[in-house]
Amino acid sequence: PGLGLLVLDAGLRVIRAEGECVRGHEHRGMVGNLLRDVISPNGWEMLRPHYEAALRGELRSFEYTDKSAPTTFAVRLAPVREDDVIVGVMAVSQDVTLEIAVRDALHDAEGRHRAVLEALDEGVIVTDVHGRPLDANAAACSILGRARESALTDRSWWAPFAAHLTIYGNAMD
Repeated sequence: PGLGLLVLDAGLRVIRAEGECVRGHEHRGMVGNLLRDVISPNGWEMLRPHYEAALRGELRSFEYTDKSAPTTFAVRLAPVREDDVIVGVMAVSQDVTLEIAVRDALHDAEGRHRAVLEALDEGVIVTDVHGRPLDANAAACSILGRARESALTDRSWWAPFAAHLTIYGNAMD
């Protein structure tokens, strides 16, 4: 889902369109037209240097956001060669809008988690289901007399405490 393929000739005329290449465009209507004529002028200005680079033999990989949708695509461009001569460009695009929203939400949640953890006066060490430390707040590091990185990476100090853990919940439940 959300995957598309465009094949363009050296003049950037669409010669094949498959999948969900460009939202809002019928693929049959794209074939035979110049790429600049089937996308918005702003989109063309952003994409043109990448397609021109592919026509010079460069591989390109980038994200493109269609402001009118709004949809974000991960795009990969590669030159198409015949007998070592570049005759066009192949573009593979994938709608990554949902993946970006999930990544951003996770980043926000991690930031809120960190803020709550650091606001506590009590020392808190977050562990995985096996009791290995994953995170520690400043109060815990102060109590332990260790820098945060050392508290999380040097496991030798942790073994005596692991047997006495109070597990308040399992993130996997």
